[in-house]
Amino acid sequence: MNKQKSYGLRLVMILLFAWFVIFIFKVNDVKADNSSLNYIYVTTEEELRVAVTTEEAVIVVNTIIQLTEEAVEIDGIITIQGNGSIEVTARFYHFIVNEGAVFILADQLTLGKSSEVERRWDLGGIEVIGTFTMYGGEITDTGRGVRVSSGTFNMYGGKITNTDSGVSVSTGIFNMHGGEISDNSSSGVGISTGIFNMYNGRITNNVNFGDSFNPARGGGVSLWESTFNMYGGLISNNVADNGGGIGATRSIINIHNGEISNNTSEQEWGSNAGGGGIHLENGFLAVYGGEIVGNRSLVGGSGLNLWDSHGMMSDGVIKNNNIQLEIMSTFSIVGGEVSDEIIDTFDRGSFRNPNYFQPYIHGGLAAFSAICIMISMIIFLKKRSRLLQKTEKYDGKGDALS
Repeated sequence: MNKQKSYGLRLVMILLFAWFVIFIFKVNDVKADNSSLNYIYVTTEEELRVAVTTEEAVIVVNTIIQLTEEAVEIDGIITIQGNGSIEVTARFYHFIVNEGAVFILADQLTLGKSSEVERRWDLGGIEVIGTFTMYGGEITDTGRGVRVSSGTFNMYGGKITNTDSGVSVSTGIFNMHGGEISDNSSSGVGISTGIFNMYNGRITNNVNFGDSFNPARGGGVSLWESTFNMYGGLISNNVADNGGGIGATRSIINIHNGEISNNTSEQEWGSNAGGGGIHLENGFLAVYGGEIVGNRSLVGGSGLNLWDSHGMMSDGVIKNNNIQLEIMSTFSIVGGEVSDEIIDTFDRGSFRNPNYFQPYIHGGLAAFSAICIMISMIIFLKKRSRLLQKTEKYDGKGDALS
């Protein structure tokens, strides 16, 4: 018996010793990894341009550096951080992230402009052809914020504020996991033939105005032949001629969660106008959750305005704003909460909600209503499928469109 106890005690001690050795090696590995990072502290433009030619480095800027020549091009894996600022003095980008390159902005670093130059639409910002990830810092007081040209922008933190274009994407992908895009003109986020996935973060207090002949759409988010998937976050207090929160044309909008609230459409007249929360033309809207509440419009559709578009809702909340359907638009509700007394249809638009119609439907009328719902859903899914084929080639993983 004593021998068995002694054997068991030895076994326990051997296991504890082995665990201790493994733990020590892991700690040493972590220390070795940290020590292998190439930290480069820079204080001048020349030092910065030399530092970015390194294959992989963390560049620390704790002072003001002014770029006087041209944009700084990124070809390696480069992180820039610190509590200083980098300012442009003429009409070029701060950084261009080339194909295959990875650029990371972190800490409290500010990208802005010199006080000696006026802000223009083509002044400063970051052009992304490779991959840009933003964990912190601020891009402010520039003409451009972040322009994605067939690349990928991942935003986890930081701010893009007081620019002329916020984030603009052309045939690229923008994944927003956090951070803030606020107080920009010409919309907070503009997507053209690209994909925008919003998981968290705030898009607030942005504006987008045109003129009486060419009214602008999308104060918070503007979409053209693109796909927007909203899984969380807030789109609020944005203003545009039409589509204060989201303005979209020939696009797909999937809302799974999040909040679209207190946005405003300011166009005062005309058809194909309004949509304080969402204005959608020739597109497809699917509401699986989230809230569309308290939006405003001067001409109708304060919550949703669909123009020659199709939509469906299976869950979520639409209240304290109304829904307006124009030009053969349909909106089918199979779940969720909607204020049924504030739904308007114009020029052959149709609203489908079996729950609201049930007390008044009997016999053939019930069958006719069911057929209408089925037809509208078939049209919705077929057109949605065709548009997905156009946009899915820009999705690296292919699963962000569902």
